[in-house]
Amino acid sequence: MTYRDPSAGRAPLSALFLRSCIASFDSLHGPFVAPYLDAKKLQGALSYAPQAQGEQPLAVVDDSITGSAKAGLLVTDRAVYLSAGRVRVPLEVITEPPVFPKEPGRPGMLFTSMGQVPFDSSLDEVKRSMCNTLRAIAFYNRGGYRVHYGNVPIAGPVGELAARTLVHPSLPMTPTMPIRAVHAASNVLGQWLDYDDGEELLAFLDETGGGEGDRFTALTDRRLLSLSMDEPVEVMYRAVQGATLKTGVLTNTITVQSALGVQKVETISSAAVSRLLVDFLLHLTTIAPEHRRAWPANGPSAEDPSGAAAMMQAFSWPDLRVASLLELVHASTASGAMPVETAKDLVVRVARLQRTLRGAHGTTQGWSRSPLSAADFELLLTTVFGPPVRQAMIDARTGMLEYDLRRAGSAAGTIASNVIGLTLLAVVGIGWISSGGGGTQTVQVRIMEAPGGAGFIMSDSFGVPLAKKNAKLAGGLLESLSMLSAGVLVRRALLGWNVSPQALVAEPLPSLDARARAVVPHIDLAPFSSG
Repeated sequence: MTYRDPSAGRAPLSALFLRSCIASFDSLHGPFVAPYLDAKKLQGALSYAPQAQGEQPLAVVDDSITGSAKAGLLVTDRAVYLSAGRVRVPLEVITEPPVFPKEPGRPGMLFTSMGQVPFDSSLDEVKRSMCNTLRAIAFYNRGGYRVHYGNVPIAGPVGELAARTLVHPSLPMTPTMPIRAVHAASNVLGQWLDYDDGEELLAFLDETGGGEGDRFTALTDRRLLSLSMDEPVEVMYRAVQGATLKTGVLTNTITVQSALGVQKVETISSAAVSRLLVDFLLHLTTIAPEHRRAWPANGPSAEDPSGAAAMMQAFSWPDLRVASLLELVHASTASGAMPVETAKDLVVRVARLQRTLRGAHGTTQGWSRSPLSAADFELLLTTVFGPPVRQAMIDARTGMLEYDLRRAGSAAGTIASNVIGLTLLAVVGIGWISSGGGGTQTVQVRIMEAPGGAGFIMSDSFGVPLAKKNAKLAGGLLESLSMLSAGVLVRRALLGWNVSPQALVAEPLPSLDARARAVVPHIDLAPFSSG
């Protein structure tokens, strides 16, 4: 078997590629990517971007105070326009990921084959959006084309139906869902998605109003999950026979006629969004029950013994880190540097990582699943929180670790300089942690080894799911752990399973980068270091 460079014959840069590569999305600043590109924001961006005839706008980052997008960044299919200095940078000259110096007051720098271009913002959220957008373009220019245009899998017939019918600004769909709120939802519900069976999250409606995520309506490729009121509701698509809507002053009631009986879903969202949900459920009845879910992914083959290439094809919106990991596994297997069984195990873990980054940790019977081994996950917890204040063995397979958030806050320097990358501080902030996480002082984590990743339960010291005490804190912690897991997995892919967890995270990033480029010359590990 020979390794094939996926950059061969790549299509022109498109919004589809950008959406697959940009990990962050901020509802105020973006990046806003077509086809969800607001006409007013585009008009604002055009005030500093005199496009050439025929250029197609793809994305906007809004750096204005008023939301007009008259300051920021515009990406077209041919160039990047920066409002600062009214600079036009052709796409093909962007060769390196941009950087923002840590020193305050110094601008960011975009590296191109024609020289350096400064750009800046006073807001960290805008800097992050700009960097992720420009990094995706640099990655594309270095051979990172991975999205198959015109034939993108969208979680089967149900995903295609959702993409066609659920179009509303208040109903985010993958890959632009409020992932922190999604993590909180998974923790408070205790029975989230079944990743072992390939379940995918398609859309998420946060019904809290404040981004907490502990009241929600979620649509997967096979069922509707709702916890907008006191009791959770699960509607299996295969059983749906009809749906009606009754609107009210404060709440709306969706009544679902099902082969399993009549079910009621209460929503506090707008009547327009509730009608879209009803239309989606009604359209489901035109699909045969056995097809109301995503198509199963293809397995390993003679040309793809690890299944890495097949898994890549199965993802609708592959995260940039996931795409790099699967390419790394595929190339390592092709060269004989990685045993096939090791590669297959990594593919399972990377698939779990993809679904975790897009739809939170899969959870069954209260146990969430990490793509890491129990030992690696335990080290990751210690990296984020510091040493546990208490630990014990519950049984032969299950351990318990308890962490004091106030101690984690006092260790800001240690946490912030950690070699893995994104930390808890970047998610919820040192001031919040120092004060006990808004009233929550301890986090208790039970861990057990499981196939394809560790099982864990995150709660307070009394065993109450953390999201029921502090949804925003739970969402921030779980989001942080999910993104940090990508950095651990790439280290396992490069260093193997015989290296101890401590030695694994001690390996410097330049050494990892050299190892990775020896396997895949155009690979970019920068997204792993920044979360």
